[in-house]
Amino acid sequence: MRTDRKRKTNNEGHKERDQGRQLTYSPFAAEDFNFTRVKDDEIIGTLGAGAHALLVNVSPLAYGHCLLCPEYKACRPQILTLDALEVAIAFASAADPERDDMKVTFNSLGAWASVNHLHFHVFWPSGRQDREPPIEPEAAERVLDSRGCMIPLREPPFGRMPIELAEPKRILSATSSLKLEELDYPAYTFRLTPVDGGSERPMAAGLWSIVSVLLKLDIPHNILICQRGEVAFVTPRQPQMVSRLDEDTPEGGGLHIA
Repeated sequence: MRTDRKRKTNNEGHKERDQGRQLTYSPFAAEDFNFTRVKDDEIIGTLGAGAHALLVNVSPLAYGHCLLCPEYKACRPQILTLDALEVAIAFASAADPERDDMKVTFNSLGAWASVNHLHFHVFWPSGRQDREPPIEPEAAERVLDSRGCMIPLREPPFGRMPIELAEPKRILSATSSLKLEELDYPAYTFRLTPVDGGSERPMAAGLWSIVSVLLKLDIPHNILICQRGEVAFVTPRQPQMVSRLDEDTPEGGGLHIA
């Protein structure tokens, strides 16, 4: 559920693009809201000898929605780095082995990051369920491909987001540890998967090889890390623009239309 509480931020989007403004970089501004200002009862816990914080999301969009903030006291802007990716993937890989539906996501500046303080979103789309529900016949075809056609699901939809069920369109590269694919999906998206199990470090390095190029080109991006850190998606995108459909309308369903 989404609550009525919302932090006052300065990165919610623009009605038109400000020419000449860098999209994916803005220096950390101590005078703006940042996660060092949260109340003590909003800190769920810390990791990495206290360096990384897990915080309550006061405007949750899904079950268990919280924020993972690497080195939050260092006051780093919302710009990915290799070490931040390593923290996120290590966190995802440590998820409960009984259920692999936890998602770790990242929105860059220009891609609906509302706070310019380094953080990831963490949530469980399946809610409190701890086992796969039976598959209903009408759930057999629900995923769109890049042509707008419905494609059948190969596995139960429990805990899976539509992008996780998309088929690969082509393999872009493959190494002894990682495979990079372009997905057959409406939004141009890369999928990164380990070869023969892989490990956390090659996955983080592989993600960073993509993200670093997007940052150099100043291209906003969204990232999804799922299946206990074994699968990652990177979606380059057009810069965010304020939708004409307000998030408070019934059609918006409490979400920004990105």
